[in-house]
Amino acid sequence: MGVSEQDPQIPDPQVRERAGARRYTAAYKARILEEYDRLDKAGKGALMRREGLYS
Repeated sequence: MGVSEQDPQIPDPQVRERAGARRYTAAYKARILEEYDRLDKAGKGALMRREGLYS
């Protein structure tokens, strides 16, 4: 095994285990809600995926 290869069972120490809670400004929330209201069902889903606003 070469030096650059890693054992897939050893986690990468540079990757955080759990991300912290995201915080959104009031302006961001208003912009997203305005855009959301203008979209059809498929567009709403695309918006949520694009912005990472889903669980």
